[in-house]
Amino acid sequence: MNRALTVTRLPVLVVLVGVVASLGFNPASTAVQKVREGIRFFVGGDFESAGKSFNEADKAEPDNATIAFNRACALAASGDSAKVEEAQKLFRNAALVRDIRIAARALYNLGCLSAEQGRATLGEDPVEAAPENREAGVSQLLAAVGYYRDCLRLDKEHVEARHNLELIRLFIKHIQDQWAKRDRELARAEKGLLEFLAMIEQRQTELRSAVRLLSEQKDSPQRRQATSELADSQKELRDEIEPLKDKITAEITAAQQTPPGGNATNADPSLAIQMKQAQKVLHQLTDEAGSKMAEAASELATAAFENARTNQLNSLDRLNEIFMAMAPFQNVLQRATKQQEQLTGHSENLTGYEPDRVVEEMPDDDEAAEPDADDKGKQPPGGIDLPDHEYPELALQQLRVADWSRMLSLKAQADLPQIEAQLKAAQKKTADAEDPMPQSTIGDNKDESTEEDAEAELKSEAEDRLVHLQGLKASLEKAIELGPKVEEHSRTASESLEAKQLFAALPDQQEALKLLREIAESLSRDDQQQQSDDQKNDDQKNDDQKNDDQPDKSEQQKQQEQQQKGQSQRERAMSALRRAREREREHRDLQKQLQQLIGGQIRVDRDW
Repeated sequence: MNRALTVTRLPVLVVLVGVVASLGFNPASTAVQKVREGIRFFVGGDFESAGKSFNEADKAEPDNATIAFNRACALAASGDSAKVEEAQKLFRNAALVRDIRIAARALYNLGCLSAEQGRATLGEDPVEAAPENREAGVSQLLAAVGYYRDCLRLDKEHVEARHNLELIRLFIKHIQDQWAKRDRELARAEKGLLEFLAMIEQRQTELRSAVRLLSEQKDSPQRRQATSELADSQKELRDEIEPLKDKITAEITAAQQTPPGGNATNADPSLAIQMKQAQKVLHQLTDEAGSKMAEAASELATAAFENARTNQLNSLDRLNEIFMAMAPFQNVLQRATKQQEQLTGHSENLTGYEPDRVVEEMPDDDEAAEPDADDKGKQPPGGIDLPDHEYPELALQQLRVADWSRMLSLKAQADLPQIEAQLKAAQKKTADAEDPMPQSTIGDNKDESTEEDAEAELKSEAEDRLVHLQGLKASLEKAIELGPKVEEHSRTASESLEAKQLFAALPDQQEALKLLREIAESLSRDDQQQQSDDQKNDDQKNDDQKNDDQPDKSEQQKQQEQQQKGQSQRERAMSALRRAREREREHRDLQKQLQQLIGGQIRVDRDW
């Protein structure tokens, strides 16, 4: 009689277990002697010698499952990655043998190896694991869970497999909770106000969708467990309300410290009072959002799904009001355009819209739903397969676009006078930059080159600023003109969706998208110009690299290339400087938006 081994991996999770198995041949045979010898080496920790003994036993009895199993144990215990992979193959083969004892222990050892791999992937401090390692590590741990469960199907009394299974389950839950906590702390510290607010909105939207899916399922222990977890997630999201209020306060404080014109000493004395009032209103909206989140969590605790979804929607309404109040014109335009693109594309896919078809010829939904007798059994044009519950959600999303479009007009009206003033100043600055700088009468070529570089940089910066302001002014004027039309088409499309008339909604959606893109066109040209400049700089850099690689160049060529290289470096430096200053301007624009909001040009009102 001889023993089959069990791998000792993950000392925290696994215990070495001896397994008695008959090799089924003469106890005095070479195979038996080598197996016994290998077991002694294995128990003594000499896994290399154990592996050699098992290999010799395998040569004597190549078809013996116990010997193959023990070979795998020695390979796995060595810790060498290549040998571990070979061991896993042998364990998988052993898991298919008829001997249930060996098959169960092979599965158990596969679980131990997968758990060890998961632990190694997550590192010494799993809490600090990178996102990509988190996913891979948890996947390996879940593979271990699968092996342990398979082991228990063959051997219900396998104590170690049951213990490890529960231990891994608890560990995964614990580490995922730690990751969620860490990610929340990082988000609070690193994300700006609008980015942090968007994260909360997205998470609340996801939770609301999850509640709807649960409400459609029959009552079961699994649904009750999932409902409890959703309630906990809703409570965790409620914890982000105070950090959101802190970010609002910080943004308002920063705006107060940098009033229009950048001179705090010339600030309107009433500005501080106005800011405090705005902060109070915004905090009230934030508290209301948090209160609705708390109510949603309470409703989930009693499985009152519809009430929970209503509270979640109310919370999203408050968060959206905060976004509209705090976001600058460009951000509101970007969000409205993106959502309208998604809604329009969704409707076009569902209706089978073809660009060459005339919109007026598209059938209405009643005609599409009831084909003629001749077409019975055929799919109607753009045959719509859309659950009833999706129409209200689409209508709600379309209504959001209407709200953002109305806010675009208000923000454009508030911003335009200031942008026009800035544009005049930029035009003057550009004209001044065109005048040649006085030449230095003292100095060498280096001084003259420095002056030329400074002059070129000032001119380039002034031109970029002028182009940016011209594009923004054109976009604001378009928003004032077209914003009400976008709102009208969006509201009409929302009403059609609410009435489950998708064909009727599509033309209004397409027109709203067309108008939004027209508003954004001037800003897009500005962005494209900046990207073009950056691409030119990158191309110049590649050309410089190619030229550097060419041998045997004349002295004149080298001097020309050196001069071009110096110009390229200056261009890249100026481009980087322009981008940095552009980011600073965007930040100042955000502050000015807030100042205008606080100054009464845009009311923070819940009845938007």
